[in-house]
Amino acid sequence: MKRIVIMVLALILTVGVAYAQDYNKDHAHFKVDLNFAKNPPTVGTNDFVINVRDSIGKPITSADIAVNYFIKGQKSAAKECKIIPPHGAESMAELEKTAYKSKIDFCSPGLWTMVVEIKFEGITEVAQYDIRVE
Repeated sequence: MKRIVIMVLALILTVGVAYAQDYNKDHAHFKVDLNFAKNPPTVGTNDFVINVRDSIGKPITSADIAVNYFIKGQKSAAKECKIIPPHGAESMAELEKTAYKSKIDFCSPGLWTMVVEIKFEGITEVAQYDIRVE
């Protein structure tokens, strides 16, 4: 019986880790890490943090960050969410210490696209993420 309980707990922990998503992108000028407070994100309001670092790893704290998001391939769900692809909804991320924080409201489960636009010292880079929302 003890073995069964241990196996079930191990399975639950493995499944939990398997569904957690990692959102890291390296670009020519920036390294961008996107982290959700709830991972994986769920339907409803989700807090997230964007860390932007230069090519040597130093945090960039004076960038302008814009986030655009839309649901992929489900136009009916997008209309219910009052989001019209490809424009989607937009959120501005605000700097707190060395990271940019914001909230995003996913109105239905499924695969969403998040586009993070970073502008810093005349350079603009875009990081695109596929987000699985439960």
